[in-house]
Amino acid sequence: MSGVGKGNKKIGTNRSKQNRQHPSDFRRRLMNELNRSSVMAPQQMAPQQSIRWAPPPHVPQGQHNSNNQMVMAMPPPPPRPRNPRPSHQSTQRRNDYYGPSESLLPRSSMSASSSPSSTLIRTSDFYINPSRHGEMRRQQRNIGIRDLQAAMKHGTRRTQRGNGGTTTSIYEYNGITYIVNDSTGTEITSYVSRVPLDYKTIPPADYQKHLKAKESLQAGNTDGKSIMTSHSVLLVDTSGSMRNSDVSGSKSRLEAVWIAVAQDYVAQRITAGHAGSTDAVTIILMGETAKLHPVINCVPTDWVLYNALMDQIMNRHSIQHVSPRGHGCYKPSMEMAEQILTQYESSSCALVLGAFSDGRPSDYYVERVQAQRSERLHPTTPTDSNSDNVASLKKGEKPGDESSMIESLSGMVGRMASKLGRRLTVAMIGMGSADKFDALQSMANEADKYGARGVFQLPSLTSSAMGNAMSSVGTSLINSQTELTSVHCDGGRQRKVRKVTRENRSLIPLWTEVIDKDEFDIYMGDTVNHMIHDTSVPGKFKKAPLQHPEARGVAVKKQPFGEGGERLAYQFYEIAEDGETVVGDPLVAKVSRFVEERENNKTSDWEDHDKFARRFCTLQHRARKAAVAFNEKLDGIVILDDDTARVAFLDCSVYYLSDPEKGEHSVIVERRLEGHFQKWNTNNGWHRESSKRKASDTYAARSSLNVIREDDNDKNIVDDSDSNCIDVDANTVFVTKDEVAQAFSHFSYFHSGKQALICDLQGVYDRPNRRLNFTDPVIHYHVTTKKGKSRRGVYGRTDHGHKGISNFMKTHVCNALCEFVTKGFKIPCVSHLKRQKCNED
Repeated sequence: MSGVGKGNKKIGTNRSKQNRQHPSDFRRRLMNELNRSSVMAPQQMAPQQSIRWAPPPHVPQGQHNSNNQMVMAMPPPPPRPRNPRPSHQSTQRRNDYYGPSESLLPRSSMSASSSPSSTLIRTSDFYINPSRHGEMRRQQRNIGIRDLQAAMKHGTRRTQRGNGGTTTSIYEYNGITYIVNDSTGTEITSYVSRVPLDYKTIPPADYQKHLKAKESLQAGNTDGKSIMTSHSVLLVDTSGSMRNSDVSGSKSRLEAVWIAVAQDYVAQRITAGHAGSTDAVTIILMGETAKLHPVINCVPTDWVLYNALMDQIMNRHSIQHVSPRGHGCYKPSMEMAEQILTQYESSSCALVLGAFSDGRPSDYYVERVQAQRSERLHPTTPTDSNSDNVASLKKGEKPGDESSMIESLSGMVGRMASKLGRRLTVAMIGMGSADKFDALQSMANEADKYGARGVFQLPSLTSSAMGNAMSSVGTSLINSQTELTSVHCDGGRQRKVRKVTRENRSLIPLWTEVIDKDEFDIYMGDTVNHMIHDTSVPGKFKKAPLQHPEARGVAVKKQPFGEGGERLAYQFYEIAEDGETVVGDPLVAKVSRFVEERENNKTSDWEDHDKFARRFCTLQHRARKAAVAFNEKLDGIVILDDDTARVAFLDCSVYYLSDPEKGEHSVIVERRLEGHFQKWNTNNGWHRESSKRKASDTYAARSSLNVIREDDNDKNIVDDSDSNCIDVDANTVFVTKDEVAQAFSHFSYFHSGKQALICDLQGVYDRPNRRLNFTDPVIHYHVTTKKGKSRRGVYGRTDHGHKGISNFMKTHVCNALCEFVTKGFKIPCVSHLKRQKCNED
């Protein structure tokens, strides 16, 4: 009893600092003292009525546990001070509430929830003793107090002893790692756990293949031909700001870049089968100077490269470890990238220029500081060219000129894009605040002006968002490879691309009255012959006068302004007798973008040009006939909205041009389209999805690839009298122009008797006339000969035959118009289908 009396006297006379915050709560002070007494001297308590410490939630008094011990509940702790500081009193207050950690909390790697006490504590009641460093890290990494409290309650806990003997507790839960000083309870730091990554096992044979492929790629050419199908040059910012650890899922911004490249650019493409030993990757470290990565320099895309990136993430080897430091200068790295990429100017290799940065270029600042330092060491005269820049600095003025540096960087990208065209993908990825990336945006926009694919992305600061951005770059590269593969020669041999310099298409004038002879090639009089398609004899051409009655010659721009899968586009004008004045509408001349390789000089360059031009005109003429039939079909649908768009293909002709130096060659000429140029579908199955509306019937029977024979008169097309008598509601049918384009491709398959499909629809929508003007179509043609063989490439190298038709049907979803335009065509008979199946077997 004496002990109890002393305890009561102590409570009534000497109040602790904690109890002063609750002067009226006598019950709380009593239970605190009882809990403390039960821990310090449990032998004084009767075994039947011993009181042990138990945290909230509140437990009714008098409730007994399995050991017949009375459990006394304790109210929530007092409010945390606004700016608490680590002290003995705060540590004592934490121990008073949670109990002595050495005796009651488990010291093992078991889950914290396995403690009998933690299951009774609310998550919000766990006390966090913050520090300035910890609060700053939580703010950078978007980690809330609730996340740390959940880690303390539910996560796994392990201890670690530091060099000074200090013990820390490490809590891990739901991707959050929380580190706290065990003796003071002060928060040390917290971060989002790294994305789990694993090394790949490389058999010795595969490693030897890697070394051999690397040697071949770095050699450049083998047996006089390039073996490289793609080359990705990635510029990685290594400035000091890349140390910032504000990216969720990684320890720093630089590590987030390595993870995105490893997982979403290398591993993803390897797993999908879109990358291999002929796809090279080079990494340039973008610091104050440009440095090639010590290991990743023109190496094949395989698991060895993936493991090299893993070493970079895990800091395994000091030889390739990159530490962020200093400034990030764009210009030296861009010059190195330009030197690497422009060596593929004449090959059909898909190229990527990627850049990762978290801020503005520091080139202008570094150059100005170096100039000032040089001025101090070696004073210059007032006539020195550098003296104006240095002397022009005023107090408070920023060193250098950022706008001129951005213009210089954009000029570098423009030079690369003008030489490489659509084979080049320029992907600029920013990290951080949106107002720091004028240079990246400008470079991406500059690439678009010359026909390259320019993309700027600003993902959120998470590893998943960075991975999505990098994955989109890989998709763009795959599309480029698919386009180039579709025009490869037989046997997979790459075709040589014409070496041309493209012009900035944003500078093309809407109207030209007088041409500049320095920029155009002039052909006058007998050096020009105009040929048009003879509609009376399929596949034949006849001579015709120039399109404008006052025209006496033509002018062709020396630089192309556009580029397609197989063709280069040039400005083309008919000119008057003076050789300068433009007459007629602006036209476009198209030539093949590839140089045909001939064996034993069996054919001449003129014959290759002529064959290409005639085949293109024949293809476009057939597409025009299908468009006329499609429009007639739409005119017969009485319930179709009157504003429904019609389709048309540009009329084209062939101009034969003679030059004493270049010799005779032919070009395809058609009217130039004005307006927003866009694509509605491609020759590999992609199509624009403009409407979420889908027909319930996917017309699986219509996607059947059974083929019927067709003669020149299209006898398999049957115009039934009841073709428009469809069981539908009497309401007007509305369809978009995008749906009209997809319906036309579907219609062309039935119109040809299931022998051909017209796709790769691209052009301009003429809004006043409600017409889709298409150009450069692709026809997939498939017919089985008597010997059971299929003819391939009838309409050029973009003609994929049976495979191309199948790819379109796999992705096509019929819209409301498809049901109307595919009615009234003859279905192949069963006997013919059986005969074809036998031939296929």
